[in-house]
Amino acid sequence: MTDKTFIKYKTVIDEWFVNGRNGTKAYQAVYPKANANAADIGFRKIYGNLRIREYVQTKVSEVSQKLDVTFENQLQDLEDIKVESKKESKYSDAIAAIKEQNKMLGFYEKDNNQKKIDNVVIFQIPDNGRGEI
Repeated sequence: MTDKTFIKYKTVIDEWFVNGRNGTKAYQAVYPKANANAADIGFRKIYGNLRIREYVQTKVSEVSQKLDVTFENQLQDLEDIKVESKKESKYSDAIAAIKEQNKMLGFYEKDNNQKKIDNVVIFQIPDNGRGEI
């Protein structure tokens, strides 16, 4: 990929961050003649590029550092929401905060693993003469 192409692709990604991560619209902002289908395909191609993935990771990391978004801070914020919600009798907010904390801490890992297809055991039941009349 040329530097010129990389710069244009970075522009698409920057637009993607700004517009709420809508890849089709980000692509169309840079390539206005692209229809929705072509824009979707084009964005997926751009986003699949290794250099672009590294650029995305760099941008996310920079924003996280700037905003001091860490795992611990996120958990603490959720804890604060949970405590305040209980004080104000907004139990649905407290429950939502608890659920989000549980996800972050991996408490649903067992449930998530049960949904994986690689945990399914398929075997053939022996005929034992049932097919004969």
